[in-house]
Amino acid sequence: MEISALNHECESNYSYPIKENIIKITLKTKKDDDIKNIYLLYNSKYLFKKERYLVEIKNKISTKYNDYYYIYLKVEDVRIGYIFKLLDNNDNFYYYSENNILVNEEYDFDKCDFDYFQLPYINKIDIVKVNKKFNNRIFYQIFVDRFFDGEKEEGKGINDKINIIWGDNDKILKDTFAGGNLKGIIKKLDYLKDELGISAIYLTPIFESYSNHKYETYDYYKIATDFGDETSFKELIEEAHKRDILIILDGVFNHVAYYSPIFKDVIEKGKKSKYYSWFIIHNNDDQIDLKNVNYETFGFAKYMPKLNLSNKEVEEYVINICKYYLKNYKVDGYRMDVADEIAHTFFKKLRFELKKEDENVFLINENWHNAHLSLDDGSEFDSVMNYPFTSVLIDLLGYKRIDEVEFIYRINELLVRYKDASLHNALNLVSSHDKARFINDCKMNENLALIGYSLLFLYTGTPMVYYGDEIGLDGNNDPDCRKMFIWDKNKRNKNRFIFIKSLIDIHKTLDLNNEDYSFKMDYLNEYKLLKVFIYNKFSDKEIIINELINLSNEDINIYSLLNENNSLLLSSNYEIKEKIIKKEGLVIYK
Repeated sequence: MEISALNHECESNYSYPIKENIIKITLKTKKDDDIKNIYLLYNSKYLFKKERYLVEIKNKISTKYNDYYYIYLKVEDVRIGYIFKLLDNNDNFYYYSENNILVNEEYDFDKCDFDYFQLPYINKIDIVKVNKKFNNRIFYQIFVDRFFDGEKEEGKGINDKINIIWGDNDKILKDTFAGGNLKGIIKKLDYLKDELGISAIYLTPIFESYSNHKYETYDYYKIATDFGDETSFKELIEEAHKRDILIILDGVFNHVAYYSPIFKDVIEKGKKSKYYSWFIIHNNDDQIDLKNVNYETFGFAKYMPKLNLSNKEVEEYVINICKYYLKNYKVDGYRMDVADEIAHTFFKKLRFELKKEDENVFLINENWHNAHLSLDDGSEFDSVMNYPFTSVLIDLLGYKRIDEVEFIYRINELLVRYKDASLHNALNLVSSHDKARFINDCKMNENLALIGYSLLFLYTGTPMVYYGDEIGLDGNNDPDCRKMFIWDKNKRNKNRFIFIKSLIDIHKTLDLNNEDYSFKMDYLNEYKLLKVFIYNKFSDKEIIINELINLSNEDINIYSLLNENNSLLLSSNYEIKEKIIKKEGLVIYK
């Protein structure tokens, strides 16, 4: 056994409560190591010296280089002490505690006071929780300018920047203004709710800005004039809530527009400006140098100067903006743009203040990488845009850089990255305004795209549809991924719509993001199939739903895998009569 590969830490993602009386304990080992059994010895930490309970840890998932053994342990005391006992295939035994790894030597419980692992006290407030208000919701991201012009339909017209005919998607440019607005979203709420099954909307920025995307704000207290006004925004919130659709705003607070009043004041007055310390200016220069850019920016965009959110005044400024829309318009949460470049201390304060206004407010972190630090203790964010999940799907189905087995390893790495509640809260996606459409990732292969969508809706977490994906919009990176929605039903991909609608119905009907459920995958080498299933982690792996995926270039007969008790829920490239999955096809069954 590779002793140096053993890893466990108290009060971490390897040791935490998921409910007041259930804890999850995980032990990391070398992949395929010489291990026959792993046991947990535990009790109240005040009784641990005298007596222990012993239970075998049987659950395991594997990544490319490691195995993770885990157990959901029901406890009666909220103060737990524990150690591990491992047996190898030669019946050698090992005790693994906080300070020691003993080999073929009995553990001295009489001297364990400073040595056992512990969950010192399960404080209810410290448990990272699934957001009940958002659990099992289906998100829909809307890039406002490209969704629908509800004002023009009424003959009014509010946007004098429009420079394209609606639907002429071949001519989309960086500076295209199509004319979508808040009134347009209001008029399509019934489509989203009744026809598609959406229950939450994430809007790209809606505050005053000169661009079509609004990611450089100059007035946070004003709705963008080409999108509408405060009245239309309030109507949108009210009408959405009537339909039980929640609204998430894009909080762009990492930076502002360089033509915003506060930055213009610094340009004009230099160090004499009361806003000078609101920005990060190099070398403490007296004046702003727009040509040589002597100030921090988003990326290298000089027109987006970075706010100094370590400054107390700026903290208060942004917190008050967020509270304003939460209190006066009843928005349901925020997706925080470029959150990984903003101080953790700010988000801790923001969450504390917003939770006083609405305990169910949902805060989403935009981080394309491992965001565990902002999720681990529940003091900053509920959720993260799960781009690492997107990346794994693209590597499997688009770039084909990995096979089915490597795909399982990569997914399992994501499953052990966060606590269970954070996995359920995560916002899973395949397309967004910041990347190519998923169909383009899949080289326009519709069958592979449908497989990706099926995994999106079965994977643990909250699925999000990027506007237009459901009708077959395509597009490479910005600006091509921001095409105008096609409202002519004769020009849509009808099969795609039916398929995604069916996935939404399955997800909601079976409550697939239930916090008691887990996601797992196997590779059935005999059949050359990837098997995905969701099971109840507290009831001996009761299967909720199965999916079989064929990624090969041949048809596969799966008759022997199905029996009379398996009711087919959804199929693609699947011949029910012959029970054959066509090449690059899938079948979902219960």
